[in-house]
Amino acid sequence: MQPESNGRPRRILAIKNFLAGQTKKSLRLSSPQVKGSSTTDVHLILFRLPIETNLVVFEHLHPIDLYHLSLVSRYYRRLLLDKRTLDVWRTSYTRHPDLPACPPGTSYPQWTFLLFGPRICTECGSQGPVADFSLCVRYCEECASHKFVFLQTILDSFGRYIQEDDVMCSMVACSFRINTKAYTFFNPTFRRAKCLLKEVEWTSKRVTLLKILAEYGVPSVETVLAEYTWTRSKIVEITKRYTDKANSWAIRVYRQALNEKELAQRRVIQKCSHKLQNLGYDTRDVEFCRHIIDTIIRQEGLIRYTPKGFRKIRQDLETVVKRRMLSRLKAERETLTQDLYSDYQKTLDPSKWSTLPPVYQAFYFFDFDALFEGQTKVGGKDDINPEFLKEVTTVFGNFIQAWERASKSELLQMISKASVLSQAPQVSVPTLELAAHVFTCPNCNLRSAKGRVLIGWEAIASHINAPRTSKYRQPCARCIYSKNASIRSMELIRSLGLDPTSTKRQDMDSRGDRFLCARCLAPRNGVNKAKAYNWIEYLRHQEEMRLAGEVAHSVPSWRVLTGQGAAYVRSHEHQYPLPSWKIWRCNRCAAHFSEPVTRREAIDHVAEVHFGDSNAHSRVVSEDIAVDRRCRFGPRRPFLLDIDPEHHLRCLRCPELPVLKLWDRQSLEVHLRVKHDVHDPRNGVDWSLVQIISGTFLEERTSLQANQE
Repeated sequence: MQPESNGRPRRILAIKNFLAGQTKKSLRLSSPQVKGSSTTDVHLILFRLPIETNLVVFEHLHPIDLYHLSLVSRYYRRLLLDKRTLDVWRTSYTRHPDLPACPPGTSYPQWTFLLFGPRICTECGSQGPVADFSLCVRYCEECASHKFVFLQTILDSFGRYIQEDDVMCSMVACSFRINTKAYTFFNPTFRRAKCLLKEVEWTSKRVTLLKILAEYGVPSVETVLAEYTWTRSKIVEITKRYTDKANSWAIRVYRQALNEKELAQRRVIQKCSHKLQNLGYDTRDVEFCRHIIDTIIRQEGLIRYTPKGFRKIRQDLETVVKRRMLSRLKAERETLTQDLYSDYQKTLDPSKWSTLPPVYQAFYFFDFDALFEGQTKVGGKDDINPEFLKEVTTVFGNFIQAWERASKSELLQMISKASVLSQAPQVSVPTLELAAHVFTCPNCNLRSAKGRVLIGWEAIASHINAPRTSKYRQPCARCIYSKNASIRSMELIRSLGLDPTSTKRQDMDSRGDRFLCARCLAPRNGVNKAKAYNWIEYLRHQEEMRLAGEVAHSVPSWRVLTGQGAAYVRSHEHQYPLPSWKIWRCNRCAAHFSEPVTRREAIDHVAEVHFGDSNAHSRVVSEDIAVDRRCRFGPRRPFLLDIDPEHHLRCLRCPELPVLKLWDRQSLEVHLRVKHDVHDPRNGVDWSLVQIISGTFLEERTSLQANQE
């Protein structure tokens, strides 16, 4: 082997013949070993015997032994290559019928050289090619490119390409070898057939000459041409039967050699793995790295286990197994830490679950590896002693406090640097809970609507703690202050007559106001409608339009609904979240910590477990169950409010229902005439006007704020 530039050894291309090696191995295993004699003694005896006796002895040798004997000295080479000793080769092949027989037209020494000779090109001497028995040659790729010719490229006497049924195709031997370095073949089709260029030219000249003589009327030439064609085709057919058997034998022996090498390397891999386990490495790590160990052993070419060979690759094997051991221990410790953290969360108030930090954040605040120091095997939660569990519980409590303190401090620093309020309160928690301070998630604001507008610590912490939709996406670890959304939120609060410096998110949520985007209309069946948003949904809508680059929303404009209008919209809105969604939990215990249930199942649980009566559903109040904010669920579908024509008239003849119905003027007249038989409706008696929209507002921004946006 020679060293490469990167320091790893480079294996030289071998010239070993797999056929010869496998044959010698079979003979060595099948014949008994003779002890007490040496090769030198055998040679001395053969030299003293007469030639006739030597030839009789040679007839009992294997053809590969005759080939090797011809390489010993000039005397043996002259003796075995003499034409008068060909019967020795013939008898040797007869005694070994498992070998492919020599085809006609090829001498026994030449055939033996093709079977057992080194993998060297007979033309240029390059290394690597194997014998092509179909053509009885051994050429490399470069020599084969100008020694072989595809059969479909041969021209006949008229200058046309020959076809598959041409007589020339049956007069030359063809090969379907894929490459010159492996015993693999194409499907035997006409377009893939290759033949020797020399043989094609030699046969084509004779056939062309005989055809020319036949055209000039030379007597008996056609008979000679027919006999020559038949004889040549017959020779090619007979030779093909011999060479097909040789090719099949070569492939069978080649596969047998590869299988034996594979089994030998597997035994080496098994012994190396067992040796690593004896050195103290975990069986799981060794089995996981089995394919890497296999690659290392195959690169080194080890087919037999020896202490020297193991010492050569020991460092590489231990490096791989140690790396896997550290990775496994880290994964096991993370899994155990996550299980312990989940158990700790269950001991806390369920209302705080959504605001707790995710477990991966714990590794940034505390060195949990120090808790498992010296443990190469990490068991489950049942194997942990109470003292260690108490220590971990203390660490989790400190971690939650440290994470919450650091996160709030970072958020407050953002507010102090980029606050849109002229007078910010000095108290920290109210400042973070103000409805005018809007944060956004830079990691998912382009693909998720919930990450575009985050107001209040509970919303921010719930978003960070929400599970990832894909393991290939980075978790939402932090939020940034959004000045654009904060300006819109401040203007929205002012349009309601509230003070942005003192209005909290809870105050805005409790009002139940509804807003319309003055820039958006949704035509439905000839009626222009607008989506009625709550204040958070409207801010998300404006952020979406800003990110999409909508020119019409460059200066936001919105309409505020009156109290009656907001009540009308809320009465038509669907319940959100839906009771059938599995996002509900019990607010009294941790029964639904891992698997949230539907609202009905949560109510049944509270009635049966906490009230002791499965029929006590009427005693369950809204504080007993809640939506698990850690779950991901889709946004609410806003109600479509009729704008043009405006539905703002109410029928006073109809009884009051929980869901209010409004009409436009034309539809109301038809309704009163058909339903109540009123042909001349009067205001205040038959119908009344309901004020839906209190006013339209336009965002007020200075030029400096616009430039910053």
